[in-house]
Amino acid sequence: MSDTHADVPLEHVHVAPDADPANAPAVFVLHGRGADEEDLLPVARHLPDDLHVVSLRAPDPLQGGYTWYELD
Repeated sequence: MSDTHADVPLEHVHVAPDADPANAPAVFVLHGRGADEEDLLPVARHLPDDLHVVSLRAPDPLQGGYTWYELD
């Protein structure tokens, strides 16, 4: 795993494709309430190796994790 997309404004994890990263498609994954950007990495490992996988962290803290929106 590497973080070569430093210009993404949210905390994230980037998993680069095995070959030809310049022309590879990307998948962005979003975790659920109370989780973080690491939560979906086990799922990402089952995707094809020729994809960029970017797992984003929601911006708002919630119970030890993060959330994309306020429930109130």
